[in-house]
Amino acid sequence: MNEYSDLDFVMVVKENKDIKKVVEFNKIYSDKYRVKINISSFSLWELENNLRFKQGTLKAKPDIFLYHVEKCVLLLGEPLNSNKYPKRTFNRLLYARIKTFPDVFFPNYKENKLGFSDIAKQVFWLAELDLLNQGKEMPSSWKEIITYFSKDHVVNLAYSSRIRKFSENDKKIFFDKLDQYLDDLKKYILLHDF
Repeated sequence: MNEYSDLDFVMVVKENKDIKKVVEFNKIYSDKYRVKINISSFSLWELENNLRFKQGTLKAKPDIFLYHVEKCVLLLGEPLNSNKYPKRTFNRLLYARIKTFPDVFFPNYKENKLGFSDIAKQVFWLAELDLLNQGKEMPSSWKEIITYFSKDHVVNLAYSSRIRKFSENDKKIFFDKLDQYLDDLKKYILLHDF
C-alpha cells in the first residue's frame, strides 16, 4: 500500500431508496481512517436492469461489478450469483469504456472534477477490460496488469504515477500514450464484431 491506496467496499442493497443511506455512510467513514475507504452500492433493481438508479453520476453500470464479484470477499449477507444478472460482453464493455474517456473522463479532468490519479486509475480498468477481451484471466492486481504490457506503455506510466509525483511533462507523455492506446483499441474494436 502507498499514500494513494484505498479500500473499496460494495454493498448490495434490496431497495433503491437504501442507496442514499450508503452514500451518507460513505461520507461519514471515507476519511476517518489512515487508509481512504470507498463505500459504494448497487441495488437489486440496478443489478437486474444493468442501469444506475440515479442517472448523471460518474458511476459505472453494474455489470462491471458483476464480473468482479467472484473475487470479492463477502463480509456480510448471502453470496451473489453473478450469472443471474445481465452482463455485456467484454467487447461491449471495452467499447463503452473507451468512449467514457473522451465523453466523461477527459472533460471532467479539464474541469478539475477528476484529478490526474483518477485518470491513471481508469487506465487500469481499461487495460483490465482489454486483457479480458483478449481471453486472459481476470488479473488480481494492478501490478499483475502491468506485466502484460511493454515498459513504455501507458499502463506502466499509470502504475508509476501511483508511486511518484508526475511533472507536467510526465503528464503530457502519459496523455499522448493514452490517446494512442485508445486509438489502437478503437481500431481493434472496429475489426471485431460486437
